[in-house]
Amino acid sequence: TGHGQRPRPRGTRRGMHDPVTLDVLGRKVTAAAETMGYTLQRTGRTLYVANYQDGTISVVNTADMSVTRTINLNVSLADSGLLGASVMGRARAALAHPRSIVVTNNGDGNDDDETVYVSEFFAQARTSGVPAGDSQFDLNKQGVVYRFNAGTGAVGAPITLAPVDNTGFQDSANANTGCFPNQLFSMALNNNRLYVTSVCESPRGPTGPVGT
Repeated sequence: TGHGQRPRPRGTRRGMHDPVTLDVLGRKVTAAAETMGYTLQRTGRTLYVANYQDGTISVVNTADMSVTRTINLNVSLADSGLLGASVMGRARAALAHPRSIVVTNNGDGNDDDETVYVSEFFAQARTSGVPAGDSQFDLNKQGVVYRFNAGTGAVGAPITLAPVDNTGFQDSANANTGCFPNQLFSMALNNNRLYVTSVCESPRGPTGPVGT
């Protein structure tokens, strides 16, 4: 998975580069706003580009660097209910913030039967199971990973990554502290497992609220 070094404006053109000379090889593709992550199918025929600001994925044919399809992740997030009932069925651009992309490889040479996974950069609210009391601030959000079929482009239900109930640190009242996965920067696939890196946020922290 690759990551842009800085946000890129709408209409930025990306292309393939020689890894030694950095010369552009062949055509470029016009990307959407703030391209952040990209990955290549094992066959080399298809490139996926994460459009962070638009909440979409551009599917690129590397033979001519043309965008053949745009996957809208905003619909998946809106319809999941994670943004609240009022947003369901009312998707718009920039709800989703895709960052990292990985694609499976079953070794059969057919790109269409693979699955593409995309990390949602920001944690999303939990809709159930949030505890009462101060611990809710460490446990009221969760990580989100999108997935879609490489052949049809159909986006499945988001995968949610639960918060950590016990970080191993205690607050000033000797209660356990937790944290939730936020800022999902990168991912990797290995042996049918998806590994996701994140910052585990603990807004309450080990000190806890202190009255003065």
